[in-house]
Amino acid sequence: MRREGGEVTGRLGLIAGAAWVLLGLVWFAGAPISDAIGWRAIDVLWTLCGIAGLAALVSLHRPYRHEYGLRGRVGLWIAIVGTAIFVLGTVASALTGGESDLVFVAVTLGYLLVFVGSAVVGVSFLRVGVASRPGSILFVLALPLGLLLAGLVGVALAPTVSGFDVEGAVAAGPPVLYGLGWLAIGARVRTEPDRQGGL
Repeated sequence: MRREGGEVTGRLGLIAGAAWVLLGLVWFAGAPISDAIGWRAIDVLWTLCGIAGLAALVSLHRPYRHEYGLRGRVGLWIAIVGTAIFVLGTVASALTGGESDLVFVAVTLGYLLVFVGSAVVGVSFLRVGVASRPGSILFVLALPLGLLLAGLVGVALAPTVSGFDVEGAVAAGPPVLYGLGWLAIGARVRTEPDRQGGL
């Protein structure tokens, strides 16, 4: 029997995965993209990516609610709250046309909570052997490995690309890995059997 709620969660996971990867790539590109379409348009893009991620996270509870335990639920709620804060921060930035200190704090806090909560979910999935193993590992490693890889690429590009923003590029790494994790989990949950028999 297919996992209950897996089809919807799988589709949302694939959408969220593509959105987060796109967000990371746009963030990494920095000034060339922002100059071409404007920061307000980028804020709107980030908001839509966050909403897609939020929908996928909320949907993730149903297929795995019997298996991932209290730790998984706590991690999921941390990620949900973080994504909601991230969305509110990007909406505020789009509406005001700039970043106040409060907006910066909201976006940064939300950003961190998304990855911390998702890492806890990934650990819970790995412990009980559900969802995609590669996707769960990417959830766990998205923040540290994403920062490291994007930092290395950013430092390598900085001397050759005029005005390249290394700091912005570093922040773009985790969303790309997180999005790839969502793509793997979204694809897996659509076909994973329900070991609880749908109860």
